[in-house]
This record gives sequence, structure tokens and C-alpha cells, in this order.
Amino acid sequence: TAGTFDNYRGDVALSWGKKNVLLNVGINAGNFHRPRNIEKTRITQLDSSESIIKSKGEGAWEMASYGGNAELQWTPGNNTFTFAGNYTKTVMTPYFYLDFEEFENDNLLSSYLNKQDNIYDMFNVSLSLYYQHKIKGQKNHHITFKAIGNKHEVNQLDSAMYYDYSGNLIGGTKYTETGPSDFARFNIDYHKTFSKNTIEFGAQSQLGFSADNGKSYFYDAITKDFVFNNQLSSKVEYVRDVHAGYGIFRSETEKLSYQFGLRGEYTYRTVTSENFPDFVTINRMDWFPSAHFSYDLGNESQFMVNYSRRIQRPVSWYFEPFIIWETEFNVRGGNPNLTPEYINSFEINYAKPIGNKGSLTIETYYRKTIGIINRVSSVYSENVIITRPYNTGEADFYGIEPSLKYYLTKNWEVNYAANVYQNNLKGEIEGVDFETSSLNYNQRLTNTVSLKNQFKIQLVAKYTSAMVTPQGSQKGYPEFDISIRKTFKEGKYALNLQGSNILGTEVEDNVIINRNLYLHRINTPKYPLVKLTFSMAVNNYKKIQSYHEAADEF
Repeated sequence: TAGTFDNYRGDVALSWGKKNVLLNVGINAGNFHRPRNIEKTRITQLDSSESIIKSKGEGAWEMASYGGNAELQWTPGNNTFTFAGNYTKTVMTPYFYLDFEEFENDNLLSSYLNKQDNIYDMFNVSLSLYYQHKIKGQKNHHITFKAIGNKHEVNQLDSAMYYDYSGNLIGGTKYTETGPSDFARFNIDYHKTFSKNTIEFGAQSQLGFSADNGKSYFYDAITKDFVFNNQLSSKVEYVRDVHAGYGIFRSETEKLSYQFGLRGEYTYRTVTSENFPDFVTINRMDWFPSAHFSYDLGNESQFMVNYSRRIQRPVSWYFEPFIIWETEFNVRGGNPNLTPEYINSFEINYAKPIGNKGSLTIETYYRKTIGIINRVSSVYSENVIITRPYNTGEADFYGIEPSLKYYLTKNWEVNYAANVYQNNLKGEIEGVDFETSSLNYNQRLTNTVSLKNQFKIQLVAKYTSAMVTPQGSQKGYPEFDISIRKTFKEGKYALNLQGSNILGTEVEDNVIINRNLYLHRINTPKYPLVKLTFSMAVNNYKKIQSYHEAADEF
């Protein structure tokens, strides 16, 4: 694959098989780059003075990576062994080059160029073992064991440099962070089907350790060098262990299928640091019940009712207590006292075929999230704002998701999907209660036309509506994509030309309002993103059913 804005990727997958042995090997490399134009206006009010900071420029998250993987499967008799390994090297180099203007009570105080360059140099190695023993003479009766070990290493450099328009360095900050992130998980599962009933139960333990050594530096205009800042530097260690057990019972009658499940999880989490001692140690037991019902209405139509309780844990870097300067006026930090989001989900769904022309699905849902996590922006000091994640409150979502797949002609397929939902948010931010709501809708219409000579054209139109956030709102926008695919030699070779955001209508426009802070941000991706992909299948490549799993977030 090769595309505009320095996007490219290539991969090769090979397989070799003989009797009860199968080996897969793959390598890949690529670069992802999505530049965008950025505009920000920020107003802060302290006492009787009003500070206005405007910035404008370009930024992007660029990522280059390469890696390899291998899986070996051996199936002697009623046993299956799968050994897998994966190595990935990734270098992310996000950058933001912005022109700043600083005003106080409408008077221009200063203007300069800020260059923010970050480097995240990472490698990841993971190994896994999968073993399954099938009970002889009994269909769908087996015991399974899985183990995965993961080693992750990160070297991070964040720099924000300020230049006058003669090119002279007038200020800046640097932040470095190094540290490993090790993870291991073990599973054992039992599965048995008898008559029309199925039982499953099992246990899982996952052990995680992560350490970060963060160092902060400020530019000294007198010595013209960077000086170590001990107050904003620290070593932090994280431990999170989760031990779980589950049971599932599944059965069916002539028309009705149903399933009941229960999972229990014990979580131990602790965070220790030199400069940030006040962290909460977590010793928590959680229960996650589920129930699923499906009724056959005849003519391949189905009616379904589902309930589940789930957990969404914070991503690892949300815990970091460090203060990192992004510009002279912006800092970010983590929150080691975050708790997970808990989600109760109810669904009522209906699916029906439309003759031999297509199908109709209607899904309705209600989801209640407790402890919802949001990144909150607030005033850190005069002219400086800080952004940190917090558990801000709870959210209620209820809506309907219709989807339609239909062939207008033999060669013209239409897919339409929508999500219309009410979003109710309430909670507390920095001691101030908030309550807000909005009616949101997202739509996607896909037209796929198959032409002679193995040509296929696909047009995609999407719309994301405006929505509220705990601190403000976000505007809606449409987006249009196109792809043209040509296959050769009965599908063994293919060329695919894709264009994303072809009209440049994708715009992220949001406003944050928080007491004495007003922040308006507009991110406009450069367009169009055009990619050309060539793919080739040489012969009868066979892919092992993969049991390799990526590591969880801390």
C-alpha cells in the first residue's frame, strides 16, 4: 500500500503444512501519517483581567513500525498445541508547529512560534501457548489452557520549544520517560455440550507490572541550557493483578435459545512514587452477570433480548502523575486514583431477511455507565491550563440502531446503518455539578456496484452529528469516501484505489467551558487521503486459527 501524506505499508504472510503440523510466518512494515490544520482560541479570566491566547498551525501523529510473527500448530490425536510469538518495533513522532499570539484585555503582548516534537520509541515482544485436549468420542467436549507473556519497553521524549520570528530560542521544556511494562496471563477453560445444553467454566489470572522514570527540564535563558526540575520528576511503579472465574450455561428448545453467565473478578492495584505518595490501593471484588435470549420467529427471523454488566479500565498512561508541558500555556497530567467505568447494557434486537434481496436488523439499547472517565481542562496557573482524566459522573445512553442490506439489482448493493441515541450526562467537575443532554445520530450509507471485467466501485457517505460533552459541545460533520477495486486471475491479484475524506468535510470543532476557561479548538485533516493497494495470493495459503492475544492495558 502507498498513499498521499507519506502513508505506506507492506506485509508478507507464508504458510507451510505437512500432516498434523502447520507453520505461519509473517513480516510487516509501514508508516502512518495524518497531518491536520489546527486553530485554537483560549480565554481565561482571573480577577479583573482577561487573557486571550490564539494559536494556528499544523500537527500530526506520525507512526512508523515494523515487525514479525510466527505461529506453529501441532495436532497429535485429540490434542492441539499452538505456539506463537510476535515482535513489533514502533516509533511514534507526533508534532505540532503553532504560531501563538498572547493578548491581555485585547492588547497584544507577544507572538512567537511553538514547536512541539515528541518521540515514543517502543518495542513489544509477546509469546503465547495454546493447548486443547478433546475428550475422546465426545463432540464439543474439551479442556483448554492458554498462557501469554508480554514485554513492552518505551523511551519517550517530549519537547516544546519557543522561538521568536528571527529564529532565536527563547524558552522551552523537555520531558523524558523510560520504563518497562510486563504482563502475563493464564487461562484454563472447560467446555461440554450434551443434548441441547452446554456448560462452560474457567479461571484466569493476569499479572501486570509497569515502571516509569520521568525527568523534567526547563530552558534557562541565562545559561542557555536545560536545567533539571526535581519537583516535576519522579519514579513511579504500578502493579495490577486481576484474578477471575466464570461460568456459562447455554441451552435451546425448538424456538428458544438462552444463555446465563456470571464472572467474578478480584483486582489488586497499587501505585507508588517518590514525589507523589498519596495514592489509593485497590482491593476490589466485582461481579459481572449476563443473560441472552433468542427466539426464532420463523422464516429466518429472530427476536433477541440481552443483558450484561461490563468493565472498562483506564488506559495505562491515564495513571501517570507527571506534569508534562506541551506549550508555554498547556500542560497535561494523569490521575493515579482513577477507577474503572462500569457499564450496564440492555438490548432488544430484531433481525429479518428480505426475501433473497437482503436483510433488516433493528437493535435497541440502554446503557448506563457509572464512573465515566473524561479528560478535563482547567486553569493550572495564570495563562496556563491543565488537562487530566477524571471520573466525572455517570452517563445514560438509549437509542436505536437500524441497518439495512439490500440488492437493488444483481450488481448494486446498498448498505445503510444508523445510530440514533439520547445522551444524558451528569456529575461533578472540580466541585461543580453539571447536567447536560443531547440527541445524537450517526449515519452511514454505502453503495457498492460490481461492473464487468471484475471491477467494483464503492461510495461511502457518513455523518456524525453534534453532541454535548461534560465541559461543552462538539459540532457534527459529513465525510465521503470512495474506492475502486480491480481483480485479476479469478481474484488472485487485486488493485484497490481508496480515497478518504475526498471533499475535506471532516472537521473536529469543539468548545470547552469550565468556570473561568473558554477553549475553542478546530482540527481539519488535510485531504484527500489517497491509497493504492496491490495484493497477491500466490497459492493455497492456509491461516492457523489464531489463539494469540495482545496484552491488556495496565
